[in-house]
Amino acid sequence: MRHAVSGGLCLLVGLIHCGLVSGCTRQAKPGQARTVDRGVDSISAMAVVNELTGAVYAGRQAGSVGNYLAGDYLTGLLTGLGLDVQTMEFAERVPVAVRAARFELVAPDGGVRALAFRDEYREVAYGAWVSEAAEGPVAVLAQAADEFEPGSIVILPGQSYDHANDVALLSRGAVAVLLFFEDAAAHRRATYPGQAPGRLAVPRSGLIKFVLSEDVRPLLVAAQADGTRLRLVNPLGFADVSCRNLWSGWNGDGGDFRPRLLIVAHLDHIGTEYDGRPFPGGLDNASGAGLALSLVENFVRDQVAMDLAVLLTDAEEVNLSGATAFVRQPPFPLAGLAVLNLDMVGGVGLTRLSVYSNGDAPSLELAERAVAALSAAGIEARSEYPVYNVDSGPFGSVGARAITFCEWDQSVYHRTTDDASNVSAAELEALEAVLYDFARGL
Repeated sequence: MRHAVSGGLCLLVGLIHCGLVSGCTRQAKPGQARTVDRGVDSISAMAVVNELTGAVYAGRQAGSVGNYLAGDYLTGLLTGLGLDVQTMEFAERVPVAVRAARFELVAPDGGVRALAFRDEYREVAYGAWVSEAAEGPVAVLAQAADEFEPGSIVILPGQSYDHANDVALLSRGAVAVLLFFEDAAAHRRATYPGQAPGRLAVPRSGLIKFVLSEDVRPLLVAAQADGTRLRLVNPLGFADVSCRNLWSGWNGDGGDFRPRLLIVAHLDHIGTEYDGRPFPGGLDNASGAGLALSLVENFVRDQVAMDLAVLLTDAEEVNLSGATAFVRQPPFPLAGLAVLNLDMVGGVGLTRLSVYSNGDAPSLELAERAVAALSAAGIEARSEYPVYNVDSGPFGSVGARAITFCEWDQSVYHRTTDDASNVSAAELEALEAVLYDFARGL
């Protein structure tokens, strides 16, 4: 595998094509099933969640060894149903942690106070700024147009910040841009570099970019007043990797494979911290992958006489890259196809399911039908649109009737605490029952 890194990277990714995934592509007729014992369910959505959140998968970051192992595990479940699994490979440039982060306030008397990474601050992938270190005086501004001294570390409100200002601030002498957000934002790892769909991120030097918790605002305002300087080390780098989508089909009518339905879930998550601690990705999105496979098993078990496909996308967390790659080279027609994307489902204690779409009329009609089915089963649901930044987005843009089922929970989103305990087996089972009935009626 061709492997290039901006800012350095452990060479584990290079092991992916050294035997770990040999034989993972099966070239039998799509949708053709072999004879298997279908007397009982063999796939539990919750069992998949428990498995995928395990340490061996190391957060399942796109293109990583753990991600490929997760794909092999899911492939084994599908082949256990008698289905053949196809792969679709594509290139991606993923954000990775290449060094330990640091944020220090250096007082005029030499005293140093360090902020806590992933608590009081974090890196920002958006913009792909990979400069390693910066030091300078504090400039807390109300807006990007305000004046500051060249060489300053500029601090701005995050909610209203236009990332297009990065280059202008750099040209005026900023060495870092720090953005205040709500406290929860500092706990997350964000992995979208901001490039257009289907494009690779272009790492840039000259700036460091961090998110700050609002909790530290008084500290930094005081630092500006007393001449305290900031000393920063940026953990962000990028690695070129090979990613793969996995897809399979159930040829329920026995004729030509022409699916009426595509069930989608992304299998990737966001990897590990620099110290190796994984982001388990239980709710996001082991839950969706488990539910997708359990739904497909129902069709096979009951010999449902309709064709359907299942797609497990890769690199959703980077740029919806797997879904984009699939719609650009679809193995079957997508126009008019019903697409049900599962992303963060079955959350413990969550009370409402969102049904996202791009807002086009065919997708809205499908979303309204889904909301009605969920509501009739006692599951609170609401249609929300337009929402493009989920895997239904690329499908809706090419004429599919595409919706996403999502239980957004920012308390665990992209945190190391998103393990299997955030997913409810009972909630998954209830949702599976409703969606199975709904899907058969499409």
